[in-house]
Amino acid sequence: HGRTGVYDVQSALRDMNVDTVANPQQCLDLVKAILAALPENHRLQKTVMRMAQGDMFQEDSEMYDIFCHSQDKSFSVEEVFELIASGGGGDLKMASWHQPILYDPSTYIEPTNETKLLTQHFMAVEDDVKKFALAEKLGGSVHAKHQFFLKKDVSSGAGGDAYIGREWKAPNFWTEEFAGSIFCSSLEEDTKGFTKDMWGESFSESWKADQNLSCLMQFDGATATGNGVEVSKSFPCSVMRIISLLDCRRTVEDIVKAVAEVEGLGPRDWWAEEELALETIWIVVTRLFKLGQVVPLLETGGG
Repeated sequence: HGRTGVYDVQSALRDMNVDTVANPQQCLDLVKAILAALPENHRLQKTVMRMAQGDMFQEDSEMYDIFCHSQDKSFSVEEVFELIASGGGGDLKMASWHQPILYDPSTYIEPTNETKLLTQHFMAVEDDVKKFALAEKLGGSVHAKHQFFLKKDVSSGAGGDAYIGREWKAPNFWTEEFAGSIFCSSLEEDTKGFTKDMWGESFSESWKADQNLSCLMQFDGATATGNGVEVSKSFPCSVMRIISLLDCRRTVEDIVKAVAEVEGLGPRDWWAEEELALETIWIVVTRLFKLGQVVPLLETGGG
């Protein structure tokens, strides 16, 4: 659905009898002219913006592939899963979307009293493919390209779920296994240069007084999804301090100690109760994992 505006341009080229195969340069020249004259309210405008953000217009070959390719075909979410089911003898499954957050309906619905009924309805949808299709329809021009990973699943054969999903069984927060875990964050580079005046009072100070204090964290489109989507999610207000320490080197236990040291926290602060600190980090990393922003550094080798 995110390529609807692209097909408008392709249709216009056909109406002008442009032979995209025999005269590719003419097609490119006309596409560039169309894009330059495109009205602001045209539905291709947002798609063009997202494609440009993804460096998809850097070369003529990329632009030709988008607008002039003679065998271009669109796929809805449902058609993607039909295509997967038809290949590999029936034992291919989608391991994960490249950016799962784009296929979560809640990404496109602001949690308010007015949207409560809508949220209840889409939460009641149990079928994964239907949920993804709903997100595609709500996301509009966001889904200009479907990117996903496949896995051969011989255990279930032609049956079983069509979608496997991101796999990580998080250990309980009070266990030594979790305390010794190491995480890598894609946001670490973006946050390590932040100073407290950039965080705001809730991130920098207020969270120290209340372990239950929640803050709405907004992910910039280029960081969270690469497609210009602004995502807002609720996190413990210590999230900024935690993220900056998820550096593929420190264990969770190291992070607990580092936060206490950097913030000057003492025995009267709730962070000094190790179980509360571990639980807070567990909440942050499990939510960020689902958003595709944090991964556990899994041990390799035997033992």
